[in-house]
Amino acid sequence: MAESFLFSIAESLLAKLASRAYEEASQVLGVYDQLREFKGTLSLVKAVLLDADQKQEQEQNNELREWLSQIKRVFYDAEDVLDEFECQTLRKQVVKAHGTTKAKVGHFFSSSNPLVFRYRMARQIKDICKRLDKVAADRHKFGLQIIHVDRQLLMQQNPKDDDTGATGSKILVTTRSQTIASMMGTIPSHNLEGLPLEDSLSLFVKWAFKEGEEEKHPHLVNIGREIVTRCGGVPLAVRTLGSLLFSKYEANEWEYVRDNGIWNMPQEKDDILPALKLSYDLMPSYLRQCFALFSLYPKDHEFDTNSEALLNICVSKFKYLRVLDLSYSACETLPRSIGKLKHLRYFSIRYNPCIKGLPDSICKLQNLQVLNLVGCMELEALPKGLKKLISLRDFRITTKQSLVALPQWLQGTANSLQSLVISSCYNLKMLPEWLSSLTNLKTLAILGCPEFLSLPDNICHLTALESLMIEGCPELSRKCQPRVGEFWPKISHIKHVHIEEPIELEEKKEESE
Repeated sequence: MAESFLFSIAESLLAKLASRAYEEASQVLGVYDQLREFKGTLSLVKAVLLDADQKQEQEQNNELREWLSQIKRVFYDAEDVLDEFECQTLRKQVVKAHGTTKAKVGHFFSSSNPLVFRYRMARQIKDICKRLDKVAADRHKFGLQIIHVDRQLLMQQNPKDDDTGATGSKILVTTRSQTIASMMGTIPSHNLEGLPLEDSLSLFVKWAFKEGEEEKHPHLVNIGREIVTRCGGVPLAVRTLGSLLFSKYEANEWEYVRDNGIWNMPQEKDDILPALKLSYDLMPSYLRQCFALFSLYPKDHEFDTNSEALLNICVSKFKYLRVLDLSYSACETLPRSIGKLKHLRYFSIRYNPCIKGLPDSICKLQNLQVLNLVGCMELEALPKGLKKLISLRDFRITTKQSLVALPQWLQGTANSLQSLVISSCYNLKMLPEWLSSLTNLKTLAILGCPEFLSLPDNICHLTALESLMIEGCPELSRKCQPRVGEFWPKISHIKHVHIEEPIELEEKKEESE
């Protein structure tokens, strides 16, 4: 299963390398030949990954598993390098659109300078090509064959909600989640009961022993019976634990699994311990570093989410961090070094009661797609350079009562912003006329803004707007009531409209009932 995951990564990398943007960037930066070489080797490796998947499932070959682990590490590093290309492209766009002469001079002498960047990228790509060549050469050891991928029937075990297939493929799904079955299914799902104990034991024995070998170790089979009783009849759990104990004949190793304290953790009906291991196996290398760092702390240690020192550790150790969620923390400041997280896509500091401002360095996060500041009641002002967040898709804001108008910099996100949530801005009275320039906006929510009185006349120009929610805005809600409100003609074209009923209308309804 992990190897199929690698196949998907290989496809994703090849798709990026084949894009015109990467081809042009590689020529400009002088790394075209290196990337073409990498692309060729990557295609060779990708072609045998599906066969490697099948062989690993059938043979449980430790050497093959290690080979696949090496490929995984190279793929993750390659993703990071290609991500650098995207970051550099975005930086150039920002400098071109918003940079002053001083900023452009500073850019020339920084590590983002094209000459410095070209040298660094060429060196990194050369290193990755060398590593991939070495790993690719070892594929012949395992007699791997090329498997062509055509239109197919896909049997997916335990899919995630973002698994996809090619056009024309048929998908047969097995999952423990009714929610995922509902999302992916077009016909009613068939609920399977867990395996009976004897069937579970039979499956376990198949994965834990070579054929007929279990007869030589009846004492291990007895321990195995006790282990499978803890698996709740879930085949994936039974199979994973059987594989874990394959070729291990010491009773103490089996007893360690049987008696491990993790079984005593509270679990729901379908929870399985091996899922933790599976998740870890599929985890990117930069997240494994998180586990290595936090494993240094004692069991049950509680982290102070208000610690700026801890934030500095995260920033310095995990430069490829994609998600940073500081919700409900109480830190008063954020480290300036947060601007170094140039790969960050999601940042939330919602419901922080203490923070008063954001560092200017946050404006350097050109890859940032989600910025959530809801519930930050003490937030006084936002950095002026936020217009440089040219990838921003989702912005949610609460600020101190001084905010009387939406910040002008939002107009600079017209090409990317898809969702805007304005919450608890008590002095905000209206939306600006320039709101109509946000032509990609799909969702607009105005919540808990009691002074909010009107909507701009040109809101009808937001042709992409699909959802409008208004709550906690008494006067605005009254004017936007369906069919009778003064502003209803402005918003009647929107597909999904939720307007909280004013108190007087609710009271009239109660009286009539």
